[in-house]
Amino acid sequence: MLIALAIIILVVGANIVRSNAVVRELQVRVRYNGCDTLVSAATIERAINTTMPTMMSLKVKEIDTRNIKQCVMRSPYIENCQAYVSILGNVVVKADQRHPLLHVYQNGRQYYIDRQGRYMPLSNEGMAHVTIASGHLHTNDTLINISTDFSLWQNDTLLQLNDMSHLWILAHYIDDNGYGSLFDQIYRDQNGDFILTPKAGTHVVNVGNTDDLDDKLERLMALYDQALPRVGWDRYKVVNLKYNDQVVCKKR
Repeated sequence: MLIALAIIILVVGANIVRSNAVVRELQVRVRYNGCDTLVSAATIERAINTTMPTMMSLKVKEIDTRNIKQCVMRSPYIENCQAYVSILGNVVVKADQRHPLLHVYQNGRQYYIDRQGRYMPLSNEGMAHVTIASGHLHTNDTLINISTDFSLWQNDTLLQLNDMSHLWILAHYIDDNGYGSLFDQIYRDQNGDFILTPKAGTHVVNVGNTDDLDDKLERLMALYDQALPRVGWDRYKVVNLKYNDQVVCKKR
C-alpha cells in the first residue's frame, strides 16, 4: 500500500510540474496517404503561430487544443486533425491532407474535386497529378467556392448542376474500381457525353452518361483483352459504349 501510495504521489506531482511547465516545442506532422503534397507541415505551423503568437510562452495547462485544431482545419487541404500536448510538454499536431480526385479546367478557372466530392483550390506548394476534367461543364461559377460539395448536387434537377455531380460520380467510379491506371482525362463534349482518354493507345472512349458503368467498362475490358491485341491499338479512333450490349468502334 505504501508503494502504491508513493507511485500515486509521484504521478500527481509529475502532472502538476508538467502542467505548470512552459511549452517546449510545436511539432506538426501532415500525413499525405500517397497523395502529392498540397500543404506542408511548415505552412500549418506558420498558420498556428500567426493565429496564436504567444502560444510558445504559455504553460502546458494554458494550451487550448481546440483552438489549435480549429486553426488547422481552416486550411482547404486538411481532412481532419488531432492536437494534444505530449508528456514531454510538446504541442503535437497530426493532420491528414484531403485526397484530390480530379483537376478541373472550367470557364478559365482551375480547381480540384476531392474523393468526397468537395471543392479544393489549387495550391502554391505543389500540384496533384490526378485525372484532368474539362470540356462543356455548364455550371454557374458563383456556385463553386470553398464550401461547395458536388456530391450533394446529384439529386438537383437543374442540368448545369448535374454536369459536375455526374463528373464526380464517373471519376469516383473509375478510381474505386481500379481503372485509374487506364485513363488520365475526362472530357464532356457538346452533346453532354463523357469521353475518356486512355493513357495507352490513340483512341478515346465514349461512355455517354454515368448509367450502367459496370456494364460499359466490362465491355471495354473485353475489347481490350480480346480484340485490340489482334487488330492493333491504333485501329480505331473512337470506342463508343453508349449503346446497350454493344461496342461501336469508329475506324481512323
